[in-house]
Amino acid sequence: MIGLRDIDEVFLNEVEKYKKLLIHEALLIELSKRGYQDAKSNLGKAKQVFLIDVCLNYLGLGIDFMDLINEAGAGLYEGIEHITDYQGDDINEFLKPYIEKAIQRAIDNDAHSVNNQ
Repeated sequence: MIGLRDIDEVFLNEVEKYKKLLIHEALLIELSKRGYQDAKSNLGKAKQVFLIDVCLNYLGLGIDFMDLINEAGAGLYEGIEHITDYQGDDINEFLKPYIEKAIQRAIDNDAHSVNNQ
């Protein structure tokens, strides 16, 4: 049976594989703006290290690390869906509010469910 730590390790190994996509970040952004779904998917994969960095700021607030990653991933892909609004120099700064909003929503939902028990 696969344990939780094994799942964490598998996820982190996958993230390591996708770091090389950052070399093509500018191209992925441009193709994503033009609506190419594969580019959006690859941009999301390339941004997993950034996503983890954001999630680390929320550890210890009652949400399991992998749950944080899942919620943050939803926020990341929501941001990527709005990539046509991106005009700046730093894609991370554009995506960060989407990620943080998704994490905060999960924390709020968790706190709400605890209060209702």
